[in-house]
Amino acid sequence: MKTVIAGTVEVLGQVPVQPRGLNLRVQAWDGDNFEPDDCLGDELVARDGTFSIDASQRWQDVEPADQEIPDVYFRVFNGQREIPHWPKGRWEQEGEANSFNVTIKVKAEDLIEPPQVDDETRRFYDDIRGSLAALVTYAPTAYEGDGSGRRSPDSAIEGAVDDAFRDVLGKRIRTEDARSLQSALDRVFSFEEVEGNRIPRWIPPTYSVETELGGEVTGGQASLYHYAHSGVSELKRRAGTFRPLIVDADEDLTHSTRASFLTELDDLLHALGSSIELRPVRIDGSFSRLYDYLQAIEDAFGFKPNNVQTIEDERALTDFRIARQYLDGIRGAWLSYQQEVTLGGRLAHLERLLSVVTESIDEVYAALDAIAVGEAERKVLPLTLNGQRITVAELFDWIRLFASSKAPRILKDGVRDTLPVLRGEAQQLATLVNEVAAGRIPASSPLRHPRVRKAISELNQYLSAVAARLA
Repeated sequence: MKTVIAGTVEVLGQVPVQPRGLNLRVQAWDGDNFEPDDCLGDELVARDGTFSIDASQRWQDVEPADQEIPDVYFRVFNGQREIPHWPKGRWEQEGEANSFNVTIKVKAEDLIEPPQVDDETRRFYDDIRGSLAALVTYAPTAYEGDGSGRRSPDSAIEGAVDDAFRDVLGKRIRTEDARSLQSALDRVFSFEEVEGNRIPRWIPPTYSVETELGGEVTGGQASLYHYAHSGVSELKRRAGTFRPLIVDADEDLTHSTRASFLTELDDLLHALGSSIELRPVRIDGSFSRLYDYLQAIEDAFGFKPNNVQTIEDERALTDFRIARQYLDGIRGAWLSYQQEVTLGGRLAHLERLLSVVTESIDEVYAALDAIAVGEAERKVLPLTLNGQRITVAELFDWIRLFASSKAPRILKDGVRDTLPVLRGEAQQLATLVNEVAAGRIPASSPLRHPRVRKAISELNQYLSAVAARLA
């Protein structure tokens, strides 16, 4: 008996322009209840979107019981990559011939080939480029901060090189320790085959500090984000294959509920990866909306057990249930994260505060420049704080060196036991700046100018926050 499976592939949206063009293929499969599914044929899609599969030979091998109630489904490929689709078709018998007519719908954005270099790899190249730029522009004759202008020691340049490697590998490595170096490289670099080429991929290291035994303490937010990233990727894949279990499903409604769910997933992942601070008010609200969207999807697609008529229907319902379980897992990880406070998270927040302190020093100097108190005058302008004399330049250069270089290095290379020593210096600096901010300086001092006092007050606020966080 002649059996023909024919149809049309309809692309929703504007077809993307690709140098190699589209290479769509359609496979027809017969679903079996207890045996492996049978592939009935594979055919390229013509330029007008049509295809025709002669399944006569393979249809004869299908069990007679399955021929009476055919369960045909399709898989669509663009090159070697399978893409989601929504089939609608009907089975017809005309005398000695069978025919199956189907309209398969795909979204135009799903036809776009994924980039060979992803965002993480691109950020890796940007980070490396930034580190190299910092090394190239490193001035061997830079001032040491005391105005002497003497040459920087070779150890300073070596330190800059070590810092660049540490930023890439996530921890300081002794190059003579081959095993430790190999382990660090394996952890942050992986390779994958892309069209026959071996492409390196950099996996950004999580925020960590070395312990006394050479291990690491990793920020809890990093583990939460990576877990959520994997879960969201799987959720997107499952949601992309959802198909209605009811005949009269509203296509606009199913499309809009799915799109809203996917958009909210992206927002949740962005919130969990925030470099500032995780805000429960935002993340809890995102989870609430995701569950509301899932309920809307369940209603629009008819994901109810009593709507299951075929094995394919049961697979679709299972995909929906798995999607809900993935969302439950991500929410469970978020609730668990809220119960712990990790050293890595605290140190990351400290680094951000120190960066703001450095920016505040620039604002103080900009305010002094605006009232004609330049660099030379700052180096001789005296202050008496806590009974000790110090110049304006010495005080603020000290703070800049502490916030931009010394403290960040100790945070990355040190351990918990070193933090009290760092806290003592931070509290000393905060006390000195607080005296200036409180106005315990001569009335004629340019530091009393309203614009300068405002900048110093902001510096005092952030420096006090550093000291309090270290405590």
